[in-house]
Amino acid sequence: MAAEVVDWLRGSKASEAQVNSAINDAIDTEFKSLIRASLSILMGGPTDLTISAAAERTTLITIANPTSGPGISETDADDPTLAVHSVRAAYTYATESGTETLPSPETDYTTSGLGKVAVITHPQTVTGAIGWNLYASGSPTGTLVKQNDEPFALNTSYTEPDGGFTFEPNDPEPPSENTTGDNIFYIRHMEVQTTNGVLKAWNNADIDSDFMRRQGLTIAGTSEYQSYAYDLINQRQLEIRPTMGATLRACYFFIVKPRRLAFSNSPLPFPTVPDTKFIRCQALSDIFLALREYKASESWQKKADTELASCVLAITAMNRPKNQRVTPFRT
Repeated sequence: MAAEVVDWLRGSKASEAQVNSAINDAIDTEFKSLIRASLSILMGGPTDLTISAAAERTTLITIANPTSGPGISETDADDPTLAVHSVRAAYTYATESGTETLPSPETDYTTSGLGKVAVITHPQTVTGAIGWNLYASGSPTGTLVKQNDEPFALNTSYTEPDGGFTFEPNDPEPPSENTTGDNIFYIRHMEVQTTNGVLKAWNNADIDSDFMRRQGLTIAGTSEYQSYAYDLINQRQLEIRPTMGATLRACYFFIVKPRRLAFSNSPLPFPTVPDTKFIRCQALSDIFLALREYKASESWQKKADTELASCVLAITAMNRPKNQRVTPFRT
């Protein structure tokens, strides 16, 4: 999309940062309009979550941490006299916004002889990741540091340079937390499947509501049929009342929020919505406005408004009539 926007600028100068920012702002604008048009069509999940007994707060993620270390082999170096050396490596899965999982287990490797360099691959792929980041060191005890600016494509390998891995004092070290839950807007529904196959739904409530306060005054038993209330705070942490009385595996459905696109190979969100024209037109309008080409900006904005109306119409048509919850009342 960035290359397409630059092509439509037809010689007008805009920085790469301006183009990327304008595209992300257009996606944010579209998301707000589509949310107003329909929530259910933007729902993600289900995502499984094991909540331990006595758990009070759980950080939500959308990509699981890798459980296997990278594979390491070797190939001939350009320098046939390159000394035998040790290699340590781990990897994370990365999203289009740059958020990533915790690092995988480390893999250690020692080259077999002179003139050899390591070839590193990751052993598995997962849904939701656009690539992987490599953290490596050419020393048995050295600090692992990031070796790439943009994520490597999935199912690709990395060959160690003859000069060894990059190591600078300010190079990023492996992350200390999984931050992939940045596409969770809020949780729409949460439930647990009991041993007899019944789905037990949990209640969604504001943490400061009277209902949540009453739930907080109760003590949970160990029954899987226990009633719980939950709220998503800080857009990434799940707060549950009462405190969990047993370890349960919950399934939650969440509204998908588009991530800010940070890399050129990042996919556009909402693949079922015909929104490419809108994103392009809105981005061009913002860029021309920044360049003080007001007439061009106004024209592109009118075109963007037309395309956004088409997107809203499309998502409304896709969201066929559904049975909604009804609160009983007396007249």
